Formats: sequence, C-alpha cells, structure tokens
Amino acid sequence: MRCRLSLLFTLLAITGSNIIPGLAGSTEAIARAAFDKSVSDVITAKKGILNATETALGDVANAAIKIVTKGGLVFINFVTRITTFSVNNFTSPYQQQYIDGIKAVSPLIFQVTINSVLPGSVLVNTTVTTPANNTANVTDAAAAGFNQTLPADIFGQPTVTGVTVTAAAAPVPPPPPGPPLAAGGLFIDVVAGRITVLNSSELYSQAGRSWLPTGKLITARYAFSMLRLSPGSALALGGAELMPDNSAVNLDSSELYSAASGTWAATGNLNVPRVGPETVLLQDGRALTAGGQVSTANSGGTVYLDSAELYNPVTGAWAVTGAMAAARAGFQTATLSTGDVLAAGGTTTGFGTLSSSEIYSPSTGLWSPTGALTSPRVSFSMVLLQNGNLLAAGGVNGATTLASTEVYNPFSGTWTSTGPMTTPRGSFQMVGLPNGNVLAAGGSSNSNDINGELASAEIYDVATGTWTATGSMATKRSNFQMVLLADGTVVAAGGIVQSPTYTASSEIYDPASGTWSTTGSLGQARAFFQMVAL
Repeated sequence: MRCRLSLLFTLLAITGSNIIPGLAGSTEAIARAAFDKSVSDVITAKKGILNATETALGDVANAAIKIVTKGGLVFINFVTRITTFSVNNFTSPYQQQYIDGIKAVSPLIFQVTINSVLPGSVLVNTTVTTPANNTANVTDAAAAGFNQTLPADIFGQPTVTGVTVTAAAAPVPPPPPGPPLAAGGLFIDVVAGRITVLNSSELYSQAGRSWLPTGKLITARYAFSMLRLSPGSALALGGAELMPDNSAVNLDSSELYSAASGTWAATGNLNVPRVGPETVLLQDGRALTAGGQVSTANSGGTVYLDSAELYNPVTGAWAVTGAMAAARAGFQTATLSTGDVLAAGGTTTGFGTLSSSEIYSPSTGLWSPTGALTSPRVSFSMVLLQNGNLLAAGGVNGATTLASTEVYNPFSGTWTSTGPMTTPRGSFQMVGLPNGNVLAAGGSSNSNDINGELASAEIYDVATGTWTATGSMATKRSNFQMVLLADGTVVAAGGIVQSPTYTASSEIYDPASGTWSTTGSLGQARAFFQMVAL
C-alpha cells in the first residue's frame, strides 16, 4: 500500500502590490515575501523550512511539493513521485508521462484554471503542452503570470481534482544489493583441449575483497539465466550442458539458491528447454522467462523460441503464458515502472538481426507490439534508467559492431537515438550507477565475437545524452559479468581475454575516481556464466 498525504493549498498568480508585485521594480525577495503572506491563510498543512530560495510544503519523508516564487511568478516544482494533485477548480486528466529532470520526454498536456474566487485573481482557461525545456506557462490577462515547472520525475497518471494536493510519500529505497553470486558457465582448458561446463558457485566478499566458494549447482550449465528472486535468493534456469562427446543437452531444469544455507535446491522444470533465455522479475514477485533457443552443438541446427513462461515462487511451478510475436535469442528484456516487460532486438530464424520490440502485460498475459529500435541489434546491453526510460547500447548488426545507443520512452512507446558510445562494442556489460548515469565496459569490437576483446570503459550522462571515456579495466574481457556493489562501486569478473583464453580475474570500478582496481580473483576462470547481487 502506498502512503499518501494531503496538502491543501491554492495557487495564486495575482497582481497588486499587496499580493505579488509584477516584475517591474520588484525584487525576488519582495515578491516571495508577498507570496508567502498571501497564501499563509489558505495553507492548512504546511511543513518544511522557509529559506532564502523556497517555501517547502511536504512531510519529513520527503514527499515534498515546493512552491517557489521567482521574479514575481509562481512556480510549482515537483520534487518527488507524484500520483495526483490539484490546481484550482478544474478537473482534467494528465497524459501519463515522464519528466526526466532535463526535458519532457513525452508531451505533458494539461489545463490550468487560476482560481477566480480569490480577490484579485483572473480566470484563465488555457491548454498548454510542456515543451522541451520542461516548463509550461499560462499567463493571465494582467500579465502577472502563472508558471508551472516540472523539472523532476513524475510517475503514474496524475489527475487534477479540485484544490487538494495529494502527493505520494517518497518511495522506500530498495535495500542495498547483497553480495554478488557467480555461478556456472564454461571453461576451456587450452592445454588439455577440454571444455568444461561448470557447476561451481562463489560469493564475493567486499570486506575481504575475495571470492569464496559456496554450494554447487545441482546441474552444471552455461548460457542459462539467473536472477535475484528475493533478497538472499536466486533462481537459475535453462541453459545447456555438454556430454562427453561435446554434444549439447538443452536444459529445462531450474534451481534455487539460498544465501542462508549456501545451497542450491531443485524447483519446478520449465515447460520448454531453452538456452539463452531472458528472465526478469515482475513486480508481483513472479519471474517471467521468454525466448532463447534450442540447439545441438554437433547438428548445426537451431530453433529460436517465441514461447514464454511464468514462475510462481510460492508453488515453485512454471506456467505457460502468452508467446511473443517474434521468436528471438540474444535479445534484452526489462521490467518497466508500469509493471509491464519490454523485449527488444535479438536474432531469429530467417530474419537475421531484429529491431522489433514488444510489451508483455502481466495482467493479461499477452504481448503487444511497441516501437521498433532505431537500429537492429543483437549481443547488446540494456539498462533501466532512474527516470523510467530504457537505454539500449552497442551490440552487433550483421558484420557491424555498433556504437549507436537509443532511449525507449515507455509512455510514448518509441525509441529515440541518443549519443553514440566512444567505442563500438558487443558482448559487453552495462550497469546503472547510483547517480543515475550508466557504466559500460569491456566487450568485443569484432562482430563475430572472436578476439577483439576490450578493456575500455565509458560513462553515459543521462542529463546530456553523451558518452565519455572513463578509466580502462586492467584486463580486457568479453562475455563476462558486472554488477553494482552495496557501496556504489562496481565489480567486473571473469570472461574471455582472447579466445579461447578465459580469465578468473576481477576488478572494482570506483565512480568517484573513475578508475579500476584489481581485487581477488574468482576461484575458477569462467565465461558465459551468470552473476547477480543477492
């Protein structure tokens, strides 16, 4: 249940020297003082501190709405997640949208009526659209002005209803990520000429800067999927293992890791074996897995999958749900703030690299098409930004390794190109940082993913839409794993340094210094494995 608070206030944009003076001949301080005095009698729930720059309305949980005067104009500045609010006596729905802190990423259309009941106010009935500078202006006949700025995130679908402001309390931040768990994968012993599918697992101790062995997977597997199901619990599913003759066995098994016991336990089998599926956690605690492929190492035959399944952690069972419109592997998925799931890109039989995207609705169990990527891509990375948009970057299209990146707006349903990476890369890793920016590192510059491994790293600045090089890793690597640690640093581990040489090395990225430092190595060199923060 979401906690709410109600703040009763009336926005005034009133001329007259005893209320809010016009711009001419007035100072911001005088205008603010007059504004504060004029609204003091109509604010019934006022908390916060009045200082030299603002009057804050809100509670101690930072569910705040800031009303600011500047140059004689009235500003309402949303600084937290707002579900509903009111502006004077006009009811109208908002278009469901996001504001990304810099510009409106989808049109914000609303109507504002300045309250004509209060003395000196002027009735204004104007529909305005938020432009790229994220400010919507409504000016009354007396030119005193009404200025509504929206420079922060708005989630949900606000509705204008009377004069009551209802703001959602600041969301409880998620618990810090737990220790990273690395499991499974492949190891090639070049000297012995032997390929080993791994069942070993290990946990990273940040305090000791070392990897410690933990319980082994019941089934050795690579090219599988793994996610944190709940704090201290991970779900591993699908993938493949190799027989003594190096023929592949496609897996339908899944298993659960418990940090409390340090062991893996079998859970329900998938309805369809799948190698390289994409799996995400839904907001209701279930897991959705989709796509992937079924293949045999020696047959050369590959069947791409469009099917999807839901895992119920209460029953431990998988249930078939709606199939995707396109069979795909090598794609990316993410759970949106709306609760829906986006699947994008990948490759499929007969059609090469895909640009199509589709949305899964947990409420209906069905997929529906959404905007296509601006560039087809496979072996790329995608991350959910703090503003609710998605960033897709790099990857491969045919014989070309991509540097292009694009942003998906879940409310307009479209992808828009943003700044290119400094280095084209595929089979790399990307992680969202605590400050909202994104770290991309490693990967391969070759479209066939053979050699061309990279040590370089770069930062995506969400505010400017540009990439900037940052410190390089000590070890070049592709097909590795990278996760955010509890202190805001990032650990990268394993991977291929130059085919077919695998590495056990790991290193830590510090966003404050923009540098990497080596840390304890994995107990086992591995690639094509999975790693999640518990």
